[in-house]
Amino acid sequence: MKLRQLFLILLTPLGLSAANENLVEDIQAINTARITALVAGDLVRLSDIIDPACVYTHASGRVQTGTDYLATLRRGTVSYLAMAYEFPPLVRLLADDHAVVSGRIQLTAQGASGPKHDRILATTAVYRYSGDAWRLVSYQSTPAPAAPAYTLLSQASVIPDVCAWPKLTLLPDGTIIAAIYDQPAHGQLPGDTAIWASTDDGLIWEYRGNATQHVGHSARFNHALGLARNGDLLVAASGWNFISAQGGKTDQPLEALVSRSADAGRNWTTIAQFPLASEAGKALIPFGNIERGDDGLLRVAAYSFGRGIPGPREDPGYVVTSSDDGYTWEIESIIDQLAVNETDLLYAGNYRWLAAARNLDHLNGKGAHSIDLYISDDNAQTWRRESQPTLPDQHPGDLLKLTDGRILLTYGDRRGPDYGINATISTDSGLTWSPEFRLASGLSSRDSGYPSSVQLADGTIVTAYYALGSPDHDGYQMGVVRWLLD
Repeated sequence: MKLRQLFLILLTPLGLSAANENLVEDIQAINTARITALVAGDLVRLSDIIDPACVYTHASGRVQTGTDYLATLRRGTVSYLAMAYEFPPLVRLLADDHAVVSGRIQLTAQGASGPKHDRILATTAVYRYSGDAWRLVSYQSTPAPAAPAYTLLSQASVIPDVCAWPKLTLLPDGTIIAAIYDQPAHGQLPGDTAIWASTDDGLIWEYRGNATQHVGHSARFNHALGLARNGDLLVAASGWNFISAQGGKTDQPLEALVSRSADAGRNWTTIAQFPLASEAGKALIPFGNIERGDDGLLRVAAYSFGRGIPGPREDPGYVVTSSDDGYTWEIESIIDQLAVNETDLLYAGNYRWLAAARNLDHLNGKGAHSIDLYISDDNAQTWRRESQPTLPDQHPGDLLKLTDGRILLTYGDRRGPDYGINATISTDSGLTWSPEFRLASGLSSRDSGYPSSVQLADGTIVTAYYALGSPDHDGYQMGVVRWLLD
């Protein structure tokens, strides 16, 4: 048995997790070294990294061994002028001595004769630990389409000192409404769902009122936002009771209440209570957009959650519906039973509904959640899991149907080291998704994301998000990026 294998077997579970983190760093380092050596033409370093028996498959379909590939580089048949990942690649540990690195690479190459050419490639590299080093044993690249082009108009921190977790909606007069958590803490301070508004396309924001009124040490920060049939604002909000003003959650979440405003968010009245959760010791927690279908019913997603319940953790996700414009609510259907955490609903038309659900997949370690995309073709009655459009550490999602019929999915990218807000586009009502692209960059912590978007009459898309640190503000904040799809 190899010393490295014996060392990993002897580790405690906590130590194994730490060891895995170290292994990932080792693999990231050797993969970066390979790319650096390719661009620099450093054949000595490449000979140390590429196994002679490596199966190297080019984008053209040509297959070489590692030895043949290195010989090709020595002859100067091809040279790599630039090579960089669009986003940090995904690293998956298959065992303590095998790993897969996958991602999209922007490549500029040039043959021995002829002009240089630019390509985008989807690449997969397999490394094996042999002796005392990681070596490349398989590589494959496939031509990939470009991500949708867009024009960035602005990115700015617009509301300082709030954790936010924003949800946006658009009033008939073009005013953008944001519902946010109003405290500079990750849900650990007593507070409320506050309403802010922008009348200048998302540049300047003003406070209008509170949709909730917390009691004692509670905080109503889990919220969903939307419009009633007559244009009134609706907020469904849950949250937590705390042992003290400094935090310490009790086991039971707050029961969700629904509030209504007839004056664009300035004054609010509590009009309804959410139904009780089906599971003992849990409560229904609303999230995302309150949507209205062609049948006139209001629908919102909610997941069932409670603390202190023996594991494994299961968050059933539901569709909660109102047939009387928000005054009463009932559970209509279940999206999925196990791992449908923070979920956003979208009505795509023709009785099709989409649900972007934060799953609880721990494939890549604790907290490495991604988004599952569910579809209903029978007006939200039954659901099927269609795809997983994001990678681990990319969540939760916000869905928006654009004026041209395409569907936008935005989400936080917590992979680092450059945290931000990413997006992808579907042109077929959620069946397939474009390559992802980056909307907001420079966020300084994985404690960030939760985007929400609206599209204005001129086509401008306004995407709000929260962050703990950005180039504009050192602390919790709501940021806004304004952009146009080209």
